[in-house]
Amino acid sequence: MSESPHYDYLAEMTAEDFKRVYKKINVWRYVPWILRLGMLVVLGLSLLYIRQTDAGPLTYVMVLLIFGVGQGMAEVGIRFFMRNLRFDLRNRQKRVVEGEVQEVRRKNKSATNSGTLYTYWWEIGGEEFRIERAEFERVSAGEYVRLEILPVTGITFGVAVLPFPEADASSFP
Repeated sequence: MSESPHYDYLAEMTAEDFKRVYKKINVWRYVPWILRLGMLVVLGLSLLYIRQTDAGPLTYVMVLLIFGVGQGMAEVGIRFFMRNLRFDLRNRQKRVVEGEVQEVRRKNKSATNSGTLYTYWWEIGGEEFRIERAEFERVSAGEYVRLEILPVTGITFGVAVLPFPEADASSFP
């Protein structure tokens, strides 16, 4: 059985590509502030609870230390992601992958079976690509697709279903 052609190359990003990327990542502007606000609320509630239980001063120090380390790790992760995103946008290149969807998968992110957090994946040319739920429901295995991806961060910002390419006469015996 012969495999369908699989193409993977870098292309120059157009103005329309930048608009689609900015539309997709616009929510990331608010993530650091939401995270900080959430950490402050949890920290305040924790300190109030400790005060009600008449815990010693060492407990306050431990709680502040734990929340400080947690906030620092979250900030480092966000900064790392934003640095990679900035690198992708400055290079003005997108990775284009065309090929047949060999496998469609949905992985449960939570430890329980009742969880509603899923990650959706396509396998094209032996490589897995993370996609959104809308594309997962729109395309099934065996279809020929074109993905546009930011090379470093791996953000998929363009998906198109294409007709299968015509086989050229030189590939036949």
